[in-house]
Amino acid sequence: MKTIRTYFPVFVFSLLIAGIGILKAQPVIHKDDFLYRLFSEQPEEVVAPLPFNTAAIASEVLFQKLETQYFSKEPEEQVAPLPAAVQKMTSEILLEQAWQKVSVVEDEPQIDDLPPAVKKFMAEYHKSLLAEAKKK
Repeated sequence: MKTIRTYFPVFVFSLLIAGIGILKAQPVIHKDDFLYRLFSEQPEEVVAPLPFNTAAIASEVLFQKLETQYFSKEPEEQVAPLPAAVQKMTSEILLEQAWQKVSVVEDEPQIDDLPPAVKKFMAEYHKSLLAEAKKK
């Protein structure tokens, strides 16, 4: 009985190795041979890309049509250039507007903890300042 117990695992192991060898020796059957042959026999279609931008051409044609039909051919009137001070002022205003668009800093909320008497005094003082400004 001891000999069977010692040789049995060796026999099972040798059958396992033999089975693996037999399975590896089998030819590999590809199920996609038909598709491979089908795609390899058909030549690829070659489509030439369009050598121009059709949207750009259409917009250019439309602009030329509008220019010839609707825009006047009169020469533009000559305008004197703006003074240097006005140009400087406009550039400063444009810079300030651009800065306001770009800066996204939120204003801090104001705390309304003033007593009503102080608010009334401030409103009256504001009215008095406006009245003085109107007199001048």
